[in-house]
Amino acid sequence: MRRWGVLVLAAFLARPFRAADLPDYSRGVNWFPKFWRAYSMPSVPRPNLANSRMLLDMIQGGKLDLSIARLDQLVEQNSLDLIAARYDVDIAETDILRAKSGQAARGVPGAGLPVELFSSAVGAGVGAASSFIGGGTGPAAISGSGRQVNVSPHGTFDPDIQVVFSFDHASSPLNTLQVAGVSTVTTPSTDVLTRFEKQFSEGFSFSVSFNSQRQSSTQRFLLFDPAYTSRLSISAVQPLLNGFGFAVNRRFLNIAHNDLKIAREAFRQSVSTALINSQNAYWNLVAARQNVESVRHALETAEKLYENTRAQEKYGAAAYLDVMQAQSAVAASRRDLVAAEAAARTQELQLKSLISKHIDALANVELVTTDSLPEPSPTDIPPLPQALQTAAANRSELVQADLNIRNREIAEKFTRSALRPTLNVFASYASSALETGISPMLGQVWWNIPYPEYAAGISLTIPLRNRSAQADNIRARLELRQERTARLRTLNQIDLSVQTAVIALTQAKAQVEAARLAVESSRTAFQAEQQKLAVGASTPYLVIQFERDLVAAQAAQTVAQVNYAKARIQLDQARGVVLQRNHISVDDVLRITAQR
Repeated sequence: MRRWGVLVLAAFLARPFRAADLPDYSRGVNWFPKFWRAYSMPSVPRPNLANSRMLLDMIQGGKLDLSIARLDQLVEQNSLDLIAARYDVDIAETDILRAKSGQAARGVPGAGLPVELFSSAVGAGVGAASSFIGGGTGPAAISGSGRQVNVSPHGTFDPDIQVVFSFDHASSPLNTLQVAGVSTVTTPSTDVLTRFEKQFSEGFSFSVSFNSQRQSSTQRFLLFDPAYTSRLSISAVQPLLNGFGFAVNRRFLNIAHNDLKIAREAFRQSVSTALINSQNAYWNLVAARQNVESVRHALETAEKLYENTRAQEKYGAAAYLDVMQAQSAVAASRRDLVAAEAAARTQELQLKSLISKHIDALANVELVTTDSLPEPSPTDIPPLPQALQTAAANRSELVQADLNIRNREIAEKFTRSALRPTLNVFASYASSALETGISPMLGQVWWNIPYPEYAAGISLTIPLRNRSAQADNIRARLELRQERTARLRTLNQIDLSVQTAVIALTQAKAQVEAARLAVESSRTAFQAEQQKLAVGASTPYLVIQFERDLVAAQAAQTVAQVNYAKARIQLDQARGVVLQRNHISVDDVLRITAQR
C-alpha cells in the first residue's frame, strides 16, 4: 500500500502546473450534483482588447521610457498576434474534452489528424449510441429471428439515457366476428421506452433497457384488459481481437493530448516570433535615432563652416565658389536630416503597433529608447557543436515533429488491430411481464421473473480478402515513415540555420570592429582637414568631403551594430532559446493573454 501511495503522489506531482486563473476547456463543466449544467452553454470569456494598465502607467509627460525588458513585457500583454494564437491552445483542450466522451478529435492547426483513425465515416468516434427499435414488449420481442441472439458493441465513454414516451390510438376493421368478437377493434396504448448504455476504454460495453406498455382493446376473449407488459434487458459485449485494448479505444484521447502539446509548442513559436519582431523593431528605432543625431551634427558642422566661409569671403580669404559649396553642403545636410527624421518616425510607429492593442492611444507619445546598441562580446558566439546540441534540445519544430510521429504511431497501431477479424463475446439477460396492473407487472419483471431469458455467445466476423483494412494499415505505415523522414529534414534545416546564424554573427562582429576603426580614421582625417583649413592649407570643399566621409562611416557603424544585434537574436532563434534568454515562460504568457 505504501508503494502504491508513493506512486500516486509522484504521478500527482509530475502533472504540469496550471495556474488557477487559467481556463481549462479540457475538463468541461462540474455537473454533479447540479446535473442540468451539462446542458447549458459553457462559459467562454471574451478577450480583453484594451491596452494593458502597465502601458498606460508607463506614459509620463507624453513620453514612454522603453527598455528591452519592458518591451518584452508590453509585447506579452498587448500583442494581438499572441491573443489570437493562444486560442489554438484552448481549441486543443476542447479536443481532449470531446475525446473523453468517446468521440473523435477534430485536430488543431499544425497537427494533421490521421484519417486511418476513423473506423467508418469522418466524425465517427469509438462507438455510437444505439437507437430504439419498436417492436413491442411481449414474448415475441425476447428472441430474434430463428432464436439467435447477436449483441454488438455500443455506446460511448459518456453514458447516455434514452427515454421515449408515446401514446397510440388505433382502430382496425375486421372481416369476421370469430377472431375478436367485434367487427372493429379499437386499441389505445401507452408506451415508455428507456435505455442506458456506456462503453469503456478497453472496449467493454453494456446496456440496460426497460420498456413498459399499457394497452386496452375493445376485442373480446382477452386474458387481461387492460394489459400491462414490460421487458427488462441487460447486455454486455467485450471485443477480443479487433477493437480490444486501451490503445485502440483511447486513440482519439491520446491524439488530443499530443495535439495539445503541439498547440503549446506552436504558441511558443508565436511568442518567440513576437519577441524577435519587437526587438528588431526596437534596434531599428535606436539606429534610426542615432542616424538622426549623426546627420544633425553634420548639419551643425556644415552651418558653422558656411558661416566661417562667408566671413572669410568678406576679407578676401575665400572665394565665392567656396561659399556656394558650403551652402550646398548645408542644404544637403538639411535634406538628409528630414529624411532621417521621417525614417525614425516610421520606425517609432512600427514599434508602437507591436506594444499596443490600440495604437491611437500612443499617437502623441514619444518612445524613449533607454538601451544602447550591444557591443560585441566573445561569449556571444558559442562553439558550433554546443549550438547544434542546444538547438536539437529546444527547437519547437522538433518537438512538434516528434509528437506528429507519435500520432502516426497511434494510427498504425489502430490499423494493425483493424486487420484482425472481429471476435466479440457477449452475454444478455432479459425478463418479460404480462399483468393487469403496474405493481404485478413490476413484480414479474424484477422479482418473480416467470419469463426469463439468458443468452451468451461469441460473434465472429471474418472479412474475406480484407483489402480495406490492408490499405489503411499500409497507408498508416507509409505516413509514419514519411513523418520520420520529414523530421530528419527538419533537423537538417535546423542545423543549417544554426550554422548560418553563427557565420552571420561572426561576420557582424568583424564588421562592427572594422566600422569602428573606419569612424575613428574618418574623424581624425576630418579634424585634421579642419585644422588645415584654419591655417589656409585646405579648402571648404575638401572639408565638406571629409565631413561626408565621417557621416557615412558613422552610418555604416550604426548599421553594423544593428546587424550585430539582429544576428544575436537570429542565433537565439536558431538555437530555440529566445524565451530562455528573455526569462519568459509559455505558462506566464498563456496566463497574461487569458486575462479577460
